[in-house]
Amino acid sequence: MFLRLLHLTINPDTSQMVSKFYDDLIIPRLAEIPGCLHASLIRDMENRDEVISMTMWHSKENAEAYEKSGLFRELLDLAKPLLADASEWKLQLTEEMILDYLPVEEDHEPQIYSVATKMIPEKNNRGDFGRMFVRMVSIKVESGEMEKFQNIYNEEIIPELKKIVGCRYVYLTSGMKGESEAISVTIWDDKNSADKYEQSGKYAQLLKKLEPTCSRLYQWKMTLEKESPGKVKTSEDIQVSKYGTVSGKQFK
Repeated sequence: MFLRLLHLTINPDTSQMVSKFYDDLIIPRLAEIPGCLHASLIRDMENRDEVISMTMWHSKENAEAYEKSGLFRELLDLAKPLLADASEWKLQLTEEMILDYLPVEEDHEPQIYSVATKMIPEKNNRGDFGRMFVRMVSIKVESGEMEKFQNIYNEEIIPELKKIVGCRYVYLTSGMKGESEAISVTIWDDKNSADKYEQSGKYAQLLKKLEPTCSRLYQWKMTLEKESPGKVKTSEDIQVSKYGTVSGKQFK
């Protein structure tokens, strides 16, 4: 499977038009493209001007054929009057369970990531794509600790997430060029499932397993919070972004 994420910043004046544009133009066109399994528009729950067009593909080749056909640029050009900015991520799940993560910004050099990841295929409940919810957790990892971080994630975090009702997919990205940031991407059947996971304390419990590999600055922050009441903020705090579905449809 190949997961393609197109990050878009909406012009506030056209915000109400975006969902209709995606429903009426984007989804019907993508439904005709060979290998496109799903398309949805998800919106940042805190910054309402930030959205992501998320498409799932049968293979990398299907997604590349779509791009080379010119349709992608055609649709993006049509959407430009609604947008303030755009950038793109591509996530490719290979047979070796390695995920290539490629953020692309117009007129910028792409940053390439290799990702140790797994899906959760045992769960057959496909859920309602119209209510799908996405959590992206950005974590700063201490230099030299990325392999250990990945091992903990694959051996301890993923098995626990498999048990969580409503968690459909999980991906972990990490840098290939010495970057210290890892991004955990989980896709849920709905917001309620993700909220229950977070409110149950399970998220905090799993995060504890990863803390020994987090940056020294973050570990220092955690020590301060244990010694004195209140929250301490640093430039390397763990960032959680939440996205709810604005529009979506499964084709296959």
